[in-house]
Amino acid sequence: MARSRSRSRSRSRSRSRDHGPPAPAPAPATEADRAHPVKCRRPVAAGQVPVPVAYAAGITLGVLAPAAAAAATMARPRPRP
Repeated sequence: MARSRSRSRSRSRSRSRDHGPPAPAPAPATEADRAHPVKCRRPVAAGQVPVPVAYAAGITLGVLAPAAAAAATMARPRPRP
Protein backbone atom coordinates (compact mmCIF):
# COMPACT_ATOMS: atom_id res chain seq x y z
CA MET A 1 0.00 0.00 0.00
CA ALA A 2 2.82 2.40 0.67
CA ARG A 3 3.91 2.14 -2.94
CA SER A 4 0.54 3.10 -4.34
CA ARG A 5 0.42 6.16 -2.10
CA SER A 6 3.87 7.34 -3.08
CA ARG A 7 3.09 6.79 -6.75
CA SER A 8 -0.12 8.77 -6.57
CA ARG A 9 1.71 11.61 -4.86
CA SER A 10 4.47 11.69 -7.44
CA ARG A 11 1.91 11.65 -10.23
CA SER A 12 0.02 14.59 -8.81
CA ARG A 13 3.25 16.52 -8.41
CA SER A 14 4.40 15.84 -11.94
CA ARG A 15 1.03 16.89 -13.31
CA SER A 16 1.24 20.27 -11.67
CA ARG A 17 4.72 20.79 -13.13
CA ASP A 18 3.62 19.82 -16.63
CA HIS A 19 0.80 22.32 -16.83
CA GLY A 20 2.42 25.24 -15.03
CA PRO A 21 0.59 28.30 -13.77
CA PRO A 22 -2.29 29.64 -15.84
CA ALA A 23 -1.48 32.49 -18.20
CA PRO A 24 -2.79 35.89 -17.13
CA ALA A 25 -5.96 36.90 -18.91
CA PRO A 26 -5.93 40.12 -20.92
CA ALA A 27 -7.60 43.07 -19.27
CA PRO A 28 -11.27 42.80 -20.32
CA ALA A 29 -11.94 46.37 -19.29
CA THR A 30 -9.54 47.65 -21.95
CA GLU A 31 -11.91 46.78 -24.79
CA ALA A 32 -14.84 48.41 -23.01
CA ASP A 33 -12.72 51.47 -22.18
CA ARG A 34 -11.84 51.95 -25.85
CA ALA A 35 -15.54 52.37 -26.66
CA HIS A 36 -16.22 54.72 -23.73
CA PRO A 37 -16.27 58.46 -24.64
CA VAL A 38 -14.09 59.55 -21.68
CA LYS A 39 -12.13 56.42 -20.76
CA CYS A 40 -10.85 56.03 -24.34
CA ARG A 41 -8.35 58.83 -23.58
CA ARG A 42 -6.57 56.77 -20.92
CA PRO A 43 -3.06 55.65 -22.00
CA VAL A 44 -3.73 51.89 -22.05
CA ALA A 45 -7.12 52.20 -23.75
CA ALA A 46 -5.72 54.66 -26.30
CA GLY A 47 -2.91 52.25 -27.15
CA GLN A 48 -0.12 54.59 -26.00
CA VAL A 49 1.03 52.13 -23.30
CA PRO A 50 0.96 48.36 -23.87
CA VAL A 51 -0.88 46.30 -21.24
CA PRO A 52 2.25 44.31 -20.15
CA VAL A 53 4.13 47.58 -19.57
CA ALA A 54 1.27 48.87 -17.43
CA TYR A 55 1.30 45.68 -15.35
CA ALA A 56 5.10 45.87 -14.96
CA ALA A 57 4.88 49.50 -13.85
CA GLY A 58 2.19 48.65 -11.30
CA ILE A 59 4.19 45.78 -9.85
CA THR A 60 7.37 47.88 -9.74
CA LEU A 61 5.62 50.72 -7.93
CA GLY A 62 3.95 48.25 -5.57
CA VAL A 63 7.35 46.89 -4.56
CA LEU A 64 9.33 50.13 -4.52
CA ALA A 65 6.83 52.30 -2.62
CA PRO A 66 6.97 50.31 0.65
CA ALA A 67 10.76 49.98 0.30
CA ALA A 68 11.12 53.75 -0.13
CA ALA A 69 8.84 54.39 2.84
CA ALA A 70 10.88 52.03 5.00
CA ALA A 71 14.13 53.66 3.90
CA ALA A 72 12.76 57.12 4.64
CA THR A 73 11.63 56.00 8.08
CA MET A 74 15.03 54.52 8.91
CA ALA A 75 16.93 57.58 7.65
CA ARG A 76 14.98 59.97 9.88
CA PRO A 77 16.92 60.88 13.05
CA ARG A 78 15.33 59.73 16.28
CA PRO A 79 14.56 62.37 18.93
CA ARG A 80 16.62 62.22 22.10
CA PRO A 81 14.76 61.53 25.33
